[in-house]
Amino acid sequence: MIDDVVIADLNRLGLHRNEAKVYRTLVRIGRSTARRVSDESGVPRSKVYDTLSALEKRGMIHRIHGTSPVQFMAHSPSFAIPLLLEKIEAAGRSAQLILERIEREREIQADEQIIVLEGEEQIKVAMRREVSLAKREVIIVTYDERVLFMLRPALAKAKAQNVEIKLITMGISREVSDEFRHYLTIQDLHGLSSKVLIDRMKKILNDERLDMVGWDPNQISIVVIDNNQSFAIFKATPQGRHPWALHVRNPLIVIFQVQVMTALMESIQNLIESSVVG
Repeated sequence: MIDDVVIADLNRLGLHRNEAKVYRTLVRIGRSTARRVSDESGVPRSKVYDTLSALEKRGMIHRIHGTSPVQFMAHSPSFAIPLLLEKIEAAGRSAQLILERIEREREIQADEQIIVLEGEEQIKVAMRREVSLAKREVIIVTYDERVLFMLRPALAKAKAQNVEIKLITMGISREVSDEFRHYLTIQDLHGLSSKVLIDRMKKILNDERLDMVGWDPNQISIVVIDNNQSFAIFKATPQGRHPWALHVRNPLIVIFQVQVMTALMESIQNLIESSVVG
């Protein structure tokens, strides 16, 4: 099982399956001949020499000269794996710069005003992109601490550009609060229940059917960027639906969203203050 995980991880780092199997084998058995590597790794002898040669070129292993038959030895993973990561990061930076230039040259602004995103990776990429491009303000309303971790690199970039970032939440842990406090200001509503929030929203919207249509503050997070676009993120469901999000790029719709959120927060604040006074 562990071997399968190692092979899969090395594949993700760019090694072909045979390369991953041979490198893992050499790390395990130490210096060895091609024949023994083939026997121990399961890579056919007809392919093991090409595989060893490819690993040499990658800087993952080296041959020991003066041995007959020739022996090979793995470079320590503490050096070889960081080398792979450096190459991946360099390739990623190069590809990003080239593609960004192509995108600028295209000079076509996507005109979709409402986009549905399905799956955590799609949501993460889209939110990080837009938050990192924020100019003035980002508002995050969430019960879900994972939303903050999804946005962490974008929050750091936005903060460095003097963007004001506000978090409205209902009881995140002290550890998470301390970790993210230098990125944003936090308004913690101190564990108000979903029922309280739903009841206040019913009053704001003057509609008793809100809970019947499935609105649950525990399941939905909102991220608003510069008051002209927003993400509504819905958690995965027990029925197996993946997390999904609604990305709204219509400023008029976003203005309505912000006004409803503002009214809800003011209503809750009044509720808190009245309970304190009472």
